[in-house]
Order: sequence, then C-alpha cells, then structure tokens
Amino acid sequence: MSQERYFLHVDGAQRGPYTVRQIGHMVNSGIVHAGAMFWCEGLEQWQPVTQLIEPKQQKQRRRIQLGAGTVAAVAVCLGVFWLALPTLRQGWKEQNQVERSPEAAYWRARGVLREHVGWFTGLRFKPFDASKVKLTGEDAATVELEAESSGAFKGQRFERWKVELVYKKRLQMWVAAEGDAPQ
Repeated sequence: MSQERYFLHVDGAQRGPYTVRQIGHMVNSGIVHAGAMFWCEGLEQWQPVTQLIEPKQQKQRRRIQLGAGTVAAVAVCLGVFWLALPTLRQGWKEQNQVERSPEAAYWRARGVLREHVGWFTGLRFKPFDASKVKLTGEDAATVELEAESSGAFKGQRFERWKVELVYKKRLQMWVAAEGDAPQ
C-alpha cells in the first residue's frame, strides 16, 4: 500500500487522504479544480495542487481565420466548379455507360465522337429525342447524332454523324466498332 497521504481542501472542506495519482486524475478529469489546495504531513500550510501535479493542458479549439483574399479565391473556385459541373456530368455520362439501352448508346456515341473530333472542336449535341438510335441485334447499335460544332479554325455549323457501336460483354460497356470512324 502506498505511503502517500495527501488531503485536499475543496469547497471549504477537507477531503482525503489521496495518492498523487488519484489527485492527478481528479484534477485532469475536472472533478477537482486546478486551483484547489493540498496538504500532507511535514507541510506547514496548504499548497496549490499545481505544485503536486502538473495539470494537462486543455485542448483549445483552433479557429480558422480566413482573410478576404482566401474567401475570394474559394468563391472563385466554387464558381468555376459550379459552371463546369454540367460539362463534367455530361463527360462522365459519355464515358461510363454500362447498360444495353438506346439512351446508353446515345451517350457513349457522343463520347466516341468527341474523341474522334479532338480537343479543339466544341460540340453542342441535340438531345436524345432528336437523335436516331437503332439497336441492331443484341450487341450492336447505330447512332445518328446532330450537333453544332465550332473550332478554332472553322466557324459554327450543324453537322450529322453516324456512329457504329458494339457492346462488349466482358467490359460491360459500349465501344466504337473496330475500324469504324464516325461519319
């Protein structure tokens, strides 16, 4: 048994005896205030408990301070993301079609066409209802698309393309028919 016998003066009353470990636990868990006093044999008067134990530092919440420049930069980034979201969503649809449906073939045909015309040609497609999608057999489709195209070296014009697709069961997605470029 430990020989440590410390007494605390808390709320006008003497309590104890306690060990240093017990006092440390009570102070660090908030049961006893760090401003409490302690006494043991050999001391002439009560001493602050902080001379006996070292209270753990209370974790302080960090406050994030944002300057006007940071707030403006975040706002600009969010604005750009918001403006780009429809394009990102359409790009995702054009690349990730796994169903064997006319709508899935339409979206994948758009992606194949974008890959074919290149980065510097902008395409604004007419909606699914204005396109012709013909599923031929279980694993093939012919999609006729109409889009307004615009490029760096040519003006805007409406064009029609015909895209042949094959559904690859192993990949579970539509792909361009081999050797067949959009017409």
